[in-house]
Amino acid sequence: AGAGAPMGDWGANDQYGPQLEPVDWSSKTRDDFQRAFLDLPPAEARGVEDRRRDLGVRIEDLGGLAAAPAPAESFEELGALPAYALEGLKAHSIVSPMPIQAQALPLVLGGCDLIGLAQTGSGKTLAFLLPAVAHIEAQPPIAWRAATPIALVLAPTRELAVQISDEATKV
Repeated sequence: AGAGAPMGDWGANDQYGPQLEPVDWSSKTRDDFQRAFLDLPPAEARGVEDRRRDLGVRIEDLGGLAAAPAPAESFEELGALPAYALEGLKAHSIVSPMPIQAQALPLVLGGCDLIGLAQTGSGKTLAFLLPAVAHIEAQPPIAWRAATPIALVLAPTRELAVQISDEATKV
């Protein structure tokens, strides 16, 4: 097919291009997936607020949780990251979580949604990439040569996508 030739029946076109057919997701069977890798505490442990204050971390909304987990002091204590990820972190001299990672990792690995705000260079990228690794490892193996996404990271700019990719190579 030449340039501009249709590549298949993509539905009706409008001013924004081809339109996809709506999907009735209630009629689709989807596989279950493991969302939580850590148990969340029923109550806040003693000294947790002091640890957060020392790290400069604040939780503004528990979103219905009885208590938030304590910040992690090490990646190993989480018990949810594969050995190769821990080895990759050590190979890059990343030996303990940065403050946002210390609090974000137990929350996300506990199955919670999270919005983390922190300065550039504070460790936000690994705070979402490390739980993605745990989720990837928990999925059934992909068929040989299957072209399917298993994790999706969206970035608003190419520059940020390259930075995220660079961080991902560490694990």
